[in-house]
Formats: sequence, structure tokens, C-alpha cells
Amino acid sequence: MPLAEHRVVDPTVALSILILELILFAYFLFTNAIYIGTSIVALSRLPRFMKLRSADPIRASYSPFELPVSVLVPAYNESEGIVQTVESLLHLEYSEYEIIVINDGSSDETLQLLIDRFELVRFPQVPRVAIPTQEIRGFYQSKLRANLRVVDKKNGGKGDALNAGINVSRYPLVFACDGDSYYSRDALQCMIEPYLSDPKTVVVGASIGISNDCEFSDGRLVKRRLSKRWIVRFQVLEYLRAYLGSRLGWAPFNGVSIVSGACGLWRKSVLIEVGGYRTDTIWEDFEMTLRVHHYLRKHKRPYVVAFTPFSVCWTQVPDTAVALWHQRVGWHRHISECMWLHRGLLFSGYGGSIAWLGLPYLWLCEWLAPYLVLFGVLFGVLAAVTGVLAWHAQVVLLALVLSLAVLTSVCAVLLDELSFVTYSDAEMATLIFATVLEVFGFRQLVTAANAVGLWQWLRRDPIRKRRNVVSLRSGPYDPFAPPPWHHSSG
Repeated sequence: MPLAEHRVVDPTVALSILILELILFAYFLFTNAIYIGTSIVALSRLPRFMKLRSADPIRASYSPFELPVSVLVPAYNESEGIVQTVESLLHLEYSEYEIIVINDGSSDETLQLLIDRFELVRFPQVPRVAIPTQEIRGFYQSKLRANLRVVDKKNGGKGDALNAGINVSRYPLVFACDGDSYYSRDALQCMIEPYLSDPKTVVVGASIGISNDCEFSDGRLVKRRLSKRWIVRFQVLEYLRAYLGSRLGWAPFNGVSIVSGACGLWRKSVLIEVGGYRTDTIWEDFEMTLRVHHYLRKHKRPYVVAFTPFSVCWTQVPDTAVALWHQRVGWHRHISECMWLHRGLLFSGYGGSIAWLGLPYLWLCEWLAPYLVLFGVLFGVLAAVTGVLAWHAQVVLLALVLSLAVLTSVCAVLLDELSFVTYSDAEMATLIFATVLEVFGFRQLVTAANAVGLWQWLRRDPIRKRRNVVSLRSGPYDPFAPPPWHHSSG
């Protein structure tokens, strides 16, 4: 990073600027090195999963060792896709499971569509667990499928709906789903394996595929197709990086920090023990994953947060810049909530790998990244414009940073191609081309949305239809505090 020769700069100022430039460059090297490192770990682990899936010719659905599962499907105004989602879940190839759809006060035809399609009838039921929720208005049982029930309740958000589902569930494992996603027939078979391999497993996450422009019939994915919209293709790259390149690589270190709310197989007793899902955060999945880490680490109990790389869930992603912007603003507000709530876990003496590896990465490379990136760009431009640093040095640095960004995406695409062959050769070529286009506009849009999300959280801007949102005034999570229903009301 040579200083511009045509300007006389105070040596102390020049040295300070050079050191700052080197620190920023080291930050970008660090973030990309972490990702490339997790990709290498993921590559080393993929053969085991592929062999495991093809080794046993006997279908796993006949295994007497499988734990029964309660599938929880929160649904709020999901009339467009709830029937297809439930049908895909009814086709799961698994020995014993129940499906509980929680109608979270929908104002559209969600409940009526379920009643008509699956011939639901009212029946009396008393919840087994006393996790506080909004008022339950009724229970329904399907006359067509004995393992399908519906809970109708007042609106309380997804976390509240999941708590209601936990209250009425019968089985020791709960599969948290989305009401607008599709699930492959072997979803539970793929996700149960870590529980069978290691009894310390408390949750299993899985990869999620993007369903835009794919074809579904009778609850089944019949045609995988890469969307023709570039904004969706860029999100395919993001998902490949997040799941194959990152979470699969963090899993051996017990460092998976988020199990997606669309696809997570949880041990119910742990969810109950930590107090159920929060209802005062924007989303519920990230916070619950960190809370389980925090709680079990603090109590010095051995546990495993596992991950399977198979895409067992397919979901729609935003296909316009406006929709993407709103989604990412909300996502980053939720990251902000979780980082602040669980700040006590960071570098804690009891936190292990999640406290010393996972959370520092999240703080630097995810939560604070928008402002660090913005500062780096502004610093470089101002230094070059004022002649403190040479333009050619800044261009070289920018080219290197963009090249590393492209490399991380290419690694994720190749991981998918080597293991699952999800897309055709032509689609793979398109994705490789997208890794280059993505760094010119799309990443900047996402970074800007993340920066706005963090700023809104700092300012405590109101969120539509949200009465309670975690603020800066909220104290850190207390792993020793009893669940709310342990407090006596009398």
C-alpha cells in the first residue's frame, strides 16, 4: 500500500494510515480464510455422508431404532401453499410421526382450506406442557389421516405457535417446519442419523434448497430447475455458501450457530428445559440455537448440534430487489438481537468452541461486517482521493478482495457438484458465471440492507405488527433463570 509520491504527509499520519489499511486488509483475508477453511473441512466430511446414504439397501423407514417425531407446522396466512406443504409432509417415509399444523390466527383461508382438504373435525384435547401461549381456540383431527392434527389459536408469532405445538405434541423429537416449504420424502431419515449415532445430539439442521421455478406435484419435487431470475440465482450461491461451505464445516467443532426455522429436528425435552421459543424477537431460530448452546455450556452438559448436508427442504426466496431488501433488513435485526442477548457467552470461560470460534466469527464477519465493510470502502476512497494512498494500490486491493469473494462462491458450487449434482451442466456453468456477477451489485445491496437492519435495531425503530422486540436495554440471557411457567402465580 504505497503512499502517493506527490503529497507530503506527516510520517506519523502516514504510518497510522498504513497500519489501518493493513488491518482492514487482514480483516478481509481473515473472513475469507475462515470460509475457505470451513469449505475444506466440509469437503473432507462429504464422502462419509454420501457413503452413509448409499450403504444400506434396506430402507431406513423400517428401522426399529428410530425415535418417533412430532412435525410442527406454524401457519399464518399461508393459504397459497399450506395444503401442498402438508401433503409433502404426509409423504414422508418414516416409521412413526405425527403432523401438527398450528394455525396462528390466520386472517385468510388457511384453516378452511385445511378443513376442506383433509376433512378436519373438532375434538377435545388438553395440552401436556404448560408453556405459556396465546389462547387456543380449538383442536382438529383429520378423518383421512390419523397422524394429522390442527391447532387453532390467536396470533402470537411463529415462536408462540411452535410453543403451542410443543404443548400438544406426543413424541420426544420435534421437527420445526415452515408453512410455505416443501419437504423431501427422506427428510426425517436423513436427519435422524445423528441421533442414532450419538445420544448427546440435541438438534440436527439440514441444507435448504431454493424452489423458485421448480415443479412440484402431489407434495413431491418432480423437476429441479435453476431460476431464470439473476436475483434468485445469486441467492442460490448464498445458500450453497451458508449450508455446504459454512455450517457443514463448523459442525465438527460443535460450532453451528443457527439451525434454520424451516428445517430443524429438536429434542423436545431441551426446548422445554430452556423455556420454549421466545416471542419477543423478530424470528425464533437463531436465538433458540444460541440459547441451547448457552444453556448447555453454562450447565456443563455434553451435547451435539449436528448438521446433515442433504437438501431435505425446498423454499421460495425473494425474487425482487424490494422483497430481498426487506427480508435482509429483518434478518440482520434478528442477528443484532441474538448477538446482544447472548453477549455473555462471547469469550466466556465455559463457552468452548462456540464462545471462542463461532461467536467471534459471527460478531466480526456477520453482525458488524456491514459497517466494517462500509468503513473500509470509504477509507480507501478517501485515502486515494486525498492522495494519501496511491490509486493503483487501492485498485489492486479491491481486485484481490473481489477475487476472494468469487473463490468462496466457486468452492460452494463445486462442493454441491461433487456431491449432489443438483443442477445440469448448463445450470452449473450459469452458477459459475453468477459468482462473478454477484460481486457487482448484489453483495453491495445485501450489505446495505444489513447495515440498515443494524441501524434500525440500534435506534429501536418500530416493527410492523411487533409489540415487543429485544432492545439494547434487555439484559443478557441468564442460563440459570427458571422457565417462566415455573414461577408460581399464587
